Amino acid sequence: FWYSRNPGYLWYLNSISDGAWPNPYHLDVEPTIPQEATGVQVFPLSSLVYAFTAERPYYNESSGPPNIPIEQSFDKISYRSGMDREDQHFLLDGYGRGKHFHYDTNAILKLTCAGIDWLVDSDYLVRNTTEHNMVSIVADGRVDSPVPECAGLLCLGDTPGFGLTETVVRNYNHVNWFRSIFWKKGDWIVVIDRLEGVRGSSFVFDATWKVLDKGNINLSEDASTLTIVRPARWNNSEATTYTFTLQNASDPATTMRSRTGTAGPVCMVTQRHETRLNVRETYSIQNLLHVTKNRATKLALMKLDETSCLLDGPEPTVLGCGPYEGPGMKISASMYHLSNSCIVLAGVTHFSCGEVMFSAKTPVSLEINVPSNETFLVASERTTVERRGRDHLQIQRGTHRITLNFGEEERRILSEAVKNVVTAGSPIVRRSEKLMNKVRPLTEIWSKEPESHPEEITSAIPWSTDTRILDERILICQGRKLKCYDQNGAILWTFTSKGLMRCAVRADIDGDGNEEILCGGDDEHIYVLNDNGHQLAQHLMTERLIIGQGGTENPCVNNLLVESFRGTDDTRIVAGFTNSQISLFDSSFNRIWNRGGIFHGVHKLQSTDLRGDGLQVILAADHYGGVHCISHEGELLGRVYSELGDVDFAVGDIDGDGRLEIINGSGTGTTIAADGNLNTLWQFQTHGYNARQVLCLDLDDDGKSEVLVASDTGYIYALDGLGRVIWQTEVGSPAMAMITLSTGFGESTIAVGTSSGETAVLDVKGRKVGTFPGEAPVKFLLSIASADDDSRLLIVDEQERIRVVS
Repeated sequence: FWYSRNPGYLWYLNSISDGAWPNPYHLDVEPTIPQEATGVQVFPLSSLVYAFTAERPYYNESSGPPNIPIEQSFDKISYRSGMDREDQHFLLDGYGRGKHFHYDTNAILKLTCAGIDWLVDSDYLVRNTTEHNMVSIVADGRVDSPVPECAGLLCLGDTPGFGLTETVVRNYNHVNWFRSIFWKKGDWIVVIDRLEGVRGSSFVFDATWKVLDKGNINLSEDASTLTIVRPARWNNSEATTYTFTLQNASDPATTMRSRTGTAGPVCMVTQRHETRLNVRETYSIQNLLHVTKNRATKLALMKLDETSCLLDGPEPTVLGCGPYEGPGMKISASMYHLSNSCIVLAGVTHFSCGEVMFSAKTPVSLEINVPSNETFLVASERTTVERRGRDHLQIQRGTHRITLNFGEEERRILSEAVKNVVTAGSPIVRRSEKLMNKVRPLTEIWSKEPESHPEEITSAIPWSTDTRILDERILICQGRKLKCYDQNGAILWTFTSKGLMRCAVRADIDGDGNEEILCGGDDEHIYVLNDNGHQLAQHLMTERLIIGQGGTENPCVNNLLVESFRGTDDTRIVAGFTNSQISLFDSSFNRIWNRGGIFHGVHKLQSTDLRGDGLQVILAADHYGGVHCISHEGELLGRVYSELGDVDFAVGDIDGDGRLEIINGSGTGTTIAADGNLNTLWQFQTHGYNARQVLCLDLDDDGKSEVLVASDTGYIYALDGLGRVIWQTEVGSPAMAMITLSTGFGESTIAVGTSSGETAVLDVKGRKVGTFPGEAPVKFLLSIASADDDSRLLIVDEQERIRVVS
């Protein structure tokens, strides 16, 4: 405002300051509502940004020259029904790179209505396509390239009552992705995502919709419809609640999971579609988004074919992409909307219905009010239009009113076109059923169902009070408590802290031959307990956040590690904190050293003799793509970096040289291997799909460890020492957790928990040999070796349900 004197800026500053922004500048300027910001507004991509992107990446990401011409590129497209605080607004992103970028090309960043955010981006650290309101693509089980840099705008229609756009992302993992948005301003939105094969492949298409984890959230029994009911944000005599409906027109395999993002708890709905496409063959995903006041929506979306759908309700409406031809009616347009009262055409060059005929030399948009014969024509450039029985019109850029004489015959043709679709109904579209090998079901030993308001379960470890006996107890961190369960599910004792309990470890820290329990969490203490859960000591942590490193301000204890680094009885305790700090203590909790820079908090801790010199080093994973290698004296030896995101890591000798390598799997989908000198050996990609967990395991008894990657693609990948795929196994939905198993499961060695709730057991060749169903996404797994050599598996899901199976 200071620079431009723009009265619209002043209006905006007032609107976010309860109407009274203390204006220190230009007191002679009166605020003016910027009505030019309403409707569909395209914000172009800077030519400088486009040129920069063509020449170099921003953070060493896989990138290259945009495959969209600069004339089609855009930064954002804004859809705004008005400037009132309750008006509808959503935003489409056209650029998936840049500083602090996300892989969000062609994603809907936000949908706001009635002052409530219904769709969100809502994260700073997570770049993945699967964390944005967009489509992610797996081709033949792989994601070899990230989403392209730019989307292209192919069609735009902005008429008084409607906004229609069509954008494209080209050659996105062997698919051209067209996103067509039909918007009745201030009302419903229909999104048709068309996926066109660039090569013949078997595809997985994941349509993600991300919402705040607030209000009454419900997924229908058939998983086609999500509803969210939230109270009105402001006092409003007309509305007490608002309902958001997301309805898919097909029958996808839908999963819903929650997590805590940078801005707080979020919930993601993923609609998974699996199909095979040949070159230029198309599959579409069709969704209705609707916010209603004090009631559920009266609309329902039905898929007609891969380019069109029926929006059924009080006034049935046919929506489609591309040309349309029916008895007495022909349309050459990019997008069309047909109902008995209204025709909307975007990118139209020809329209005929009965005796009515319209053509334009260059594409324009039309909104035809059938009862009144009033027609709005919107031209983006000067053009010539022709109407039957009338002189040619020279049309300037802008919005114009013209007349198209719809008589009884034309109304009948339009009515029949809609009626025929409604009568025919929607073909039933079902996902394909896979032929699966017969596998044995796992047997439940015991379970704990979640309470009405369950406390969060953060971690679990097996434990025995007698080292001669296998794991006879399980320690589970839940809420503020550490709970000790026996092998039959009975709680033996409970220890309660003053904050969320995050971690526990067992170790003999006093040298008496008996293991103590160390635990900690959000109350900034580390507690020492005996085997009956009685507190022996407590130690307050005083580490503080260094500004710019990220994480919490206070030192919440997220990880604990106990090790004798010099191979003696000189026990050391390592604590990793949520505020990017890590400290080492002696057994009396005298702090020996502390360092920061474990960005956004310590995610995982492990010690290992990385260089084969007999000295243990500390490996600390952050939330920023790095595994930090730290000596026992606190010296940073180096860092292994994959890509920005949460990190899981494993160590193993993958090349048979007798030395250990580090495998770093990133939440962005990059998995890298590094040698003991922290030099990168190879990289494996599942771009945009989280590499949830990585393991090193010798699958073929050749003395070399293979690498296992559990991915949100819904696959487990087994890689050799050069990073090549040995086998890949589909587990049906994103793999959320993976562990190796103790004896007792026959030849099987791997357990995988998925977002569908199923837990699968795989053998060394990736064959599924055991399964256990579940009601909610799996959070983590734990292998338990029982006294009778009958290995057991602990399963914890996102509803805080505990199950032990064998």
